[in-house]
Amino acid sequence: VYIRSMASRGNAGGIAATTGACALLLAACHYDIVLIETVGTGQSEVAIVRAADTIIVAVPPGAGDEVQALKAGVLEIAHVLVVTKSDLPAAERTANELMSSVALRAGRGGDVPVVPVCGTQNQGVSALVDALETHRKANADASLHSA
Repeated sequence: VYIRSMASRGNAGGIAATTGACALLLAACHYDIVLIETVGTGQSEVAIVRAADTIIVAVPPGAGDEVQALKAGVLEIAHVLVVTKSDLPAAERTANELMSSVALRAGRGGDVPVVPVCGTQNQGVSALVDALETHRKANADASLHSA
């Protein structure tokens, strides 16, 4: 099932007010994986934490100023960071900036993988799937221990 972006209709937080309910409905219909796309990357657009188990933040190469802005909000909620278009020259620098940011956060939330991907060259997709699976298993283990 693919649902095109749901308009936020002015709802603060980066997702529509009904996004969480839609995700729960799909989960109740036995869909194992439900992907939710937010409306953008703003410091206050973190409502996704209430609707998703795993948060991916995708960052294009050369986003130095954007990485600085992300530190103030969205970067803090990420479970996996993805550098898109990793075939471009600035991708390595962007990945390094993100890894530095993650290192600063390490004391407050553990390791957050930084995964470079390139869709046109089919690179990094397996590493991204592995990172997502690792996070899913960690969540499942944490749920078992807290039950």
